[in-house]
Amino acid sequence: MDCRAEAAGSRQQRAALYRELNLEAMLGLGVSLFLLLCTSALALALLGGYLLAGSSAALRLALAALPATLAVVIARWLFARVPPLPSGITLAAGEALRFRRVVARLCEQLEVPMVDHVLISEDLNAALVTRPRHGLWGPMESVLVVGLPLLQSVNPRQLHAILAHEIAHLGRQRIGEKAWSAHFRAWWLRVVDRIESSPDAISRIVAIPLRRLSDRFVWSLLELSYLEEFEADAVAADMVGAEALAEALIEVALKAQIHHAACWLADSTDDSHGGDTRDACYMLERGDRSLLRALRGALCTAELLDEPGAELHPALGDRLAALQVGLHSLIDEAPSAAHCYFRKLLPVLQHRFDRAPSLLAA
Repeated sequence: MDCRAEAAGSRQQRAALYRELNLEAMLGLGVSLFLLLCTSALALALLGGYLLAGSSAALRLALAALPATLAVVIARWLFARVPPLPSGITLAAGEALRFRRVVARLCEQLEVPMVDHVLISEDLNAALVTRPRHGLWGPMESVLVVGLPLLQSVNPRQLHAILAHEIAHLGRQRIGEKAWSAHFRAWWLRVVDRIESSPDAISRIVAIPLRRLSDRFVWSLLELSYLEEFEADAVAADMVGAEALAEALIEVALKAQIHHAACWLADSTDDSHGGDTRDACYMLERGDRSLLRALRGALCTAELLDEPGAELHPALGDRLAALQVGLHSLIDEAPSAAHCYFRKLLPVLQHRFDRAPSLLAA
């Protein structure tokens, strides 16, 4: 089965998941907001003397303590901190014009607006971020995040494929109403995570009946993430060719393995992990709470960054099989995309990363 058939065959399944998840998120947020308004109004009515006007102030104050406490707890759930944008260097409008033209051409092909900002990060990754300007509200903005290590690892043809995949996400899943749907799903996921992680008694009580629903929401969202990846692959394959996309997937996967091996070697003398070698999939099947919580956090980011990590993507072999391309190198080495598009900026970017990494503005 190729990626087009994979995408077409799962379209109805994806649409059903999309409706189900959006409904659950909106209901969860709606009920939470309704409870916040009700408890706040009740506390204010008691404190202001609108209820039990003939009672003493001390009694009204004592009675208002419970709804006021509930209101504060619910507000903490609802307004949990939004994950920040990746740290990096935002390109000025006149920088990397050839790269911007490539992005603009891909956006034009998919008939989507040009991305609002381009951010160069220190990750071996690329992502398309869509989020309200002020975190929870405001005009929806799109940010293309491209890692400098990624630019140095792939050639221009491979970079075009990666960009096509990211902009395919924008065109199919992260624009207009769909961008807001993703935003509300991520918001509800943050609320769920905040409820389960809060130590107060109210959160612990609410977490018990919510747990089964929230776990199902996580698994469904993970399934939707997989289906969206196959759809973006199909669109990118139509735009730049299946072989170019496969090259990019293989190249990034190889570089990631090299990076992982280097980190493992660096940590090989550290025994603090206790030698735990349990299989992650087995842990998830058993419902391991710590791993489920980590998955919720990654999925929450995934609703904003469609490339949060390999665990939220179909296996490389499945993606290559859908593209009908084998696991092998397809073209000869070529100059890197960084050399092609960012040659003049490379010393400046590297200097800024080296000089003040903690002050990089998203």
